Amino acid sequence: MPGFNPEQINIHDLTIEEPEKGTDLAFDPERDLTREDWAKMEEQLDTFYHTENYSDFCKLFGDMKAVDSTNSFLANYQISEKFKQDNLKNWTGRSAGFWVDFAEIAVALKAAPEKFGQENNIDEKDWKAMFDILKYYCKNRGSEFGLAITELAACMKILDKRKDDKINEIISWEYLQDNLEEFKRNGQWAEFSEMAKNIKIVKPTMDLGLDKEVWESLREELKRSSADDLMGWQRLAKEAVALKILAAEKVDVTDKGLEITMRGEKKGLDNEVPPVPETKNF
Repeated sequence: MPGFNPEQINIHDLTIEEPEKGTDLAFDPERDLTREDWAKMEEQLDTFYHTENYSDFCKLFGDMKAVDSTNSFLANYQISEKFKQDNLKNWTGRSAGFWVDFAEIAVALKAAPEKFGQENNIDEKDWKAMFDILKYYCKNRGSEFGLAITELAACMKILDKRKDDKINEIISWEYLQDNLEEFKRNGQWAEFSEMAKNIKIVKPTMDLGLDKEVWESLREELKRSSADDLMGWQRLAKEAVALKILAAEKVDVTDKGLEITMRGEKKGLDNEVPPVPETKNF
């Protein structure tokens, strides 16, 4: 019997059948968002731009970019120097709740440094204000503060991962887990997904209780958010980000932003090169 000769192998016989994309994912943007959904979100983005609602423009863009980093949503928009310089600072020096908006906008601006500029202009006074507000929310511990705590904490970590230890020293995770369970019991699935997403970013080891029934409820909530009204499409984008992060195999904060690795994501076939996760910067 002739021995094995590797030179006789026909490379064309060595095929790998790729599984159907997204069929085993709890959430897949390509499967769960329609072309009409994207068209409406882009229409809403355009409306915010032309009405000079730049804060909502930034936040909606950041969410859309997080869901699909391959789409150049900003290609048709001229971002002025005044916009780059003034937009973020318009949110400083206001009441407590506005610092959450400030942090959200800063994260969105970080998503496209080539368009918005390399510097986010966050100074030490801004960081002190954000930490003061975070401490205030955590001290009061009202159920209405739970979502704000996690939103602000997640944004702060994305903006500077070196703040992670200080953030975790302030937060009571037992209280937030109880808050998350309350959203679940009350069927407040939009709030549940948003808080769970934030917790996964800041405290990835926490059990979020994402069983089959929860996922069915989250997807149903996403469908309800596909409403043809002014804020519906902005809400849809926000919920889509949350579901994508919750469905991800791994979420890391790096110097370049939020790095999301989806389950079953194709990594390539070259064993000499380590697999590189898809990076979403926002």
